[in-house]
Amino acid sequence: MIAGPSPFAKGAPLATLIHLSYSPWSEKARWALDHHHLQVKRVHYTPMLGEPGLRLRLGKLRGKVTVPVLIDGRDRIEDSLGIARWAEAQGQAAPLFPEKEHERLEELVACSERIMALGRERATAVVSANPKALRESVPAPLNRVAPVARVVGFFGVRYLRSKYVLSDNTPERIEEQMRPLLTQVRDALAERPYLLTDFSFADIAVAAALQFVSPVSGRYIRLGTASRGAWTSAPLAESFRGLLDWRDELYEDRR
Repeated sequence: MIAGPSPFAKGAPLATLIHLSYSPWSEKARWALDHHHLQVKRVHYTPMLGEPGLRLRLGKLRGKVTVPVLIDGRDRIEDSLGIARWAEAQGQAAPLFPEKEHERLEELVACSERIMALGRERATAVVSANPKALRESVPAPLNRVAPVARVVGFFGVRYLRSKYVLSDNTPERIEEQMRPLLTQVRDALAERPYLLTDFSFADIAVAAALQFVSPVSGRYIRLGTASRGAWTSAPLAESFRGLLDWRDELYEDRR
């Protein structure tokens, strides 16, 4: 765990979370911070356009940079799992990382990460073929002019493909790769309220991953209409309706 000044210490500067509002990876970090009632300064990140500024803040001129990032004094935590563990060390709520079940938790989090990587690949492929979704992916004010939005959206997709080395698999093929992973999660849940004995980061990670099957209510994460449709896999949503119902109940109870 990475130690830093306690967010509860009087006069201590707030840590800064750089995040993307609709990103499932950022959602995992936000959820863990909120679970532990930690106040941090939140800075919204704009993909592609915001990368130079992010590199400067990280002092990282080469290599891949991505969000979420938590900046706490001199510490730079560059992934949602690390941010969640930071929150665990600083916070006072019930633990999200139970020591007795750490191996099982790590297995489930790794499974969720594979689902998310495939889901990002599928969503990128669908969005790239949908002019309305492309336009929604472009930040204001650029998205107000359709021709400009299409060009910026096109280069944004190219940026994602190069950054994450996405394949040329069809959405249908990617869905078939996601299916056994989702089955693994469903079997692990086995109609219980939580994946482990109690609510944990495993639940947060899997719930966030299901954003790539069917997005959660806009009350929690806002997406444009076209983007919501592009992120939704109708075949997987039908097959894993029970998992989605569990996710929605988890949001109602825990988010």
